[in-house]
Amino acid sequence: MSATATPTSTPPCSPLSPALDKLYTSPLPIVGIANAHPAIPCVVVDDADGSRQIAAHLVRRGHRRILYRTHRERRTSVQRRLEAFCAAAGDHAMTVAVSQTDDDHRLTEAEIEMLTAARDRRPTAVVCWMDLCAHAVIAQCEALGLQVPADVAVVGFDGVPPVLPPARTLTTVSAPWTEVAMAAVDHLLALLRGDKAPPETVLPVTLHVGDTA
Repeated sequence: MSATATPTSTPPCSPLSPALDKLYTSPLPIVGIANAHPAIPCVVVDDADGSRQIAAHLVRRGHRRILYRTHRERRTSVQRRLEAFCAAAGDHAMTVAVSQTDDDHRLTEAEIEMLTAARDRRPTAVVCWMDLCAHAVIAQCEALGLQVPADVAVVGFDGVPPVLPPARTLTTVSAPWTEVAMAAVDHLLALLRGDKAPPETVLPVTLHVGDTA
């Protein structure tokens, strides 16, 4: 039996910023990136497909017990990644424990308790909604004496190189952020000319397999 945790579906929303909410309702031409919003044209990456690629990769590696680290902010990218992963995990009979955090840099006591449980009960893989979160998980695993990926595999999302390169090559979904920015500029120029821009432009992503999962 699998017990996949699936979040409650919510409508698209802004990243909890009063300033951005004012921009969404202003007459100024504006294009969003990374997080879709129904009020403006947006350029995003395929969050759902990226999560499905992660799930398929972990299944091929034999993982069935997963800890999924997500953020409490209800951005569309956060929600889409989580919902797609949980759906794919259910299709593959994987068990998923979902942990919401306010701090991507530190693990909660509950997460540490899960990672230090007996081998037959702890998650064999941790999937993180973004790379910064994944690097924190790797550091915590090392501090706990857990080997990555021998004891716990770790996967991120975004493919953004850290400011200080880590000793590990993270397994992550690589998103084309340069192309996202270029497409957003093109849409903004179109709006300035008085033309229309598509409500949402979705660019493809690719799973990059490193040495952490």
